[in-house]
Amino acid sequence: MNKTERITLLMGGLAGLFYALSRVTLTLPGAALSREDVFDRATRIVDRYYAGDVTPWMLTAVAEIESGFNPYAVRYEPGLGDASIGMCQTLYSTARWLSTIGYTDYGADLAAKTLFDPDASLYFGGAYLSYLRRHEGRRRDDAFVVKSYNGGPGAQNGAVETYLAKYRVALTAVEQMKGQGDPGVRVA
Repeated sequence: MNKTERITLLMGGLAGLFYALSRVTLTLPGAALSREDVFDRATRIVDRYYAGDVTPWMLTAVAEIESGFNPYAVRYEPGLGDASIGMCQTLYSTARWLSTIGYTDYGADLAAKTLFDPDASLYFGGAYLSYLRRHEGRRRDDAFVVKSYNGGPGAQNGAVETYLAKYRVALTAVEQMKGQGDPGVRVA
């Protein structure tokens, strides 16, 4: 095999690996937090920043769907040229954008590694959920917020419907853990 063929083979292998990695969320085994720990963290963050827009139940359920509570989860999004990072799998570009519109508790010049911090991930996940709750100046219901978290504001397709179904299952698990239902957020 000549040099050109070896390079072609290597490039093909790298392309295949890149494709495979873009289809899965990579996590660090054994690093996942417990549902109870995530709920406690979510409660502190929601109470401090997002009360009235987001509940700890919602934020915990989203973290479970997105990463299984693993703060080191990463997924490359080839169609966007970006990566979803951390427990809430917030796109790095979304977290940076949120930091330009007032969500600056983790700095205005946000580093991607910040999103590996569980509290920072919950902070930016909560910030995006809060933003979606008030998207275009209107109070939105949970279904809109949750589907939009996955597919972008107002997304309507099979993937976001599947995501909403996963959310409902995760929300039920959080409610059972706490022995009470999500009180929800009133939407006028």
